Amino acid sequence: MDASVFIAFYTELKMGYLLTSMQKQGYEILIPEYILRNEIKTDLDMLHKAIKKGEIRILPQIRDEDIEELRFRFPFLNRGELEVIWWGKYFKGVSKNYWCVLDDGKARKAAQKLEIEIIGTLGIIETLNELEIISKDERKEICEKLRNKGFRMPKSYQC
Repeated sequence: MDASVFIAFYTELKMGYLLTSMQKQGYEILIPEYILRNEIKTDLDMLHKAIKKGEIRILPQIRDEDIEELRFRFPFLNRGELEVIWWGKYFKGVSKNYWCVLDDGKARKAAQKLEIEIIGTLGIIETLNELEIISKDERKEICEKLRNKGFRMPKSYQC
C-alpha cells in the first residue's frame, strides 16, 4: 500500500481498524519500509501499534539498484510509488494474489502498463462494504468525510 491509504484511514478518518479488520477475511496488509520511514510524516501512533501487533507487515527495503529499471521507465513517480509497483511485480512474478494500492493517477497508469493488479483507497472502501465490514451508510459517511477533507476522488464517484 502506498502512503495515501494509510493517511486516509489513520489520519483523516482515524479508522485504521477498518484496514486491519480485513486481515480476518484473509487479506494481509503490507507497507514498504521506505514509505513508512520517509513518506508518512504525520503522527501515526495507531499505525505503529498495528505494526507491533502484527496486523500490518513491513516489507523489506528495496536496494536502489533493484528499483533503477522502474525509475528509468517512470521517472515522474516518487520512490514510494515505485516501491509499491516493484512489490507488485514481485508478487505477480511469484504468482501470489495481491493488490497494489495506489491513488495517484500516474502511478496507477504505470502499474497498468506493467499489468499489475491495482486498487485505490476508494476500492478498499468498496471492498470493506462488500466484505460487510462496513454498511452502505458507513461507506457513504466515510466517502463524504474523505471528500470534505480534500481527498481527491473522481467527481463522478457516488458516495
